[in-house]
Amino acid sequence: MLFSLITGVLTARLLDPDDRGLLALAITVSSVGFLISSMGTNHAVRTFQPKAPWASLRTYLRLTTLLLVLNLIIVSSVLTVFVLVGFTDFSINIIIISLLGAFTFLGSQMLDLFNAVGRVSLSAFANTIGHFITMVVLVGIYLLDATSHPLMGALCAYVTGFLVRILAMIVFIKRFKVDLGTVSADKGKSLLRNGIRFWGIGLGQTLTFRSDQLFLGFLSNAYNLGIYAVAVTPASLMQVVSNSIGQVAYREAAAGTMTVQKYKKFLSISLGITLIYGCLIWISAPWLIPFVFGSDYADSVVIVRTLLIAELLLSPYLITVRVLAGYNRPYISSASGILGFVTLAVVLSILVPVHGALGAALGSVVAYGVMLLVVGVGINKTFKRQEVPSHMGGI
Repeated sequence: MLFSLITGVLTARLLDPDDRGLLALAITVSSVGFLISSMGTNHAVRTFQPKAPWASLRTYLRLTTLLLVLNLIIVSSVLTVFVLVGFTDFSINIIIISLLGAFTFLGSQMLDLFNAVGRVSLSAFANTIGHFITMVVLVGIYLLDATSHPLMGALCAYVTGFLVRILAMIVFIKRFKVDLGTVSADKGKSLLRNGIRFWGIGLGQTLTFRSDQLFLGFLSNAYNLGIYAVAVTPASLMQVVSNSIGQVAYREAAAGTMTVQKYKKFLSISLGITLIYGCLIWISAPWLIPFVFGSDYADSVVIVRTLLIAELLLSPYLITVRVLAGYNRPYISSASGILGFVTLAVVLSILVPVHGALGAALGSVVAYGVMLLVVGVGINKTFKRQEVPSHMGGI
């Protein structure tokens, strides 16, 4: 959380709102490219690796190298569209963003490799190292004023961070003797087939979480995207707790050790911490945002406060959707994200042309509320179907 916050501050200080908007676009395209090209294999390996031989880690890695080609095609195609519509010009930055997309894909796939075997702490450690390196490179650029092209420098910082993540995880695999198993007889076909069932989980969520910025890019301008991206930085830090607890909850559900009591405890801890953080940011936002990010981003204050409401709705969702995935309930999990994206697309199409960045924030509140409602119904039905002793209660 600390490294991400400092990184957000540094990019806001290095870049004007227009360039900050282009950086947000690069990160968004890379994230969406990962979710599309992963074909749900990252979720499938986490659900089935504890039980199914065909979901071995070596099979998963082999499939990942093949899907990398798809990732490069998708990211390049999306960037080409943005160049053709005039949002940005073709330059060396476009090539760097394509490289960022590839490293984001490989790094994210490998993070879920450790999550699949229950080594969540190693995954989190590698991810933290990547955030730290990104921050260090940005600090160097900021202090030394080492580049006349700050956007290029910021992009290279993110590329370096994901490269270090990949290298760290390769070292961890050898250092901790992670058993990769053998390539399955079907060469990954079963993993891919089951992955497609889970595809909508990550794809729907990422489209929902990121399409607000994509819609701002299409329907508004780089300035609105820039101040929105800055507002997202302190608000999205609230997701760290829910995501961390959600990783553990996913493994417990996949391994068959989840109980109603554990689920309620996970929700209570996550919501309690995020509520305290949200209240502090809400109160301090009017002076904190201009002081930390610069006076150019003073318009972000009202957007931050609106996004805090959205993040409170997202807190229980991020845990619940992972528990459903661990229970092998991909359809309700996917439906929540896809319905959230459809809701967001409709609301943003109406609000963004009129209200700009604030319209995007309001759209997120509505979409996250719909997503939470869907998974709430799903987890209720799932627990009722489990053969749970009466003393465990119900939902």
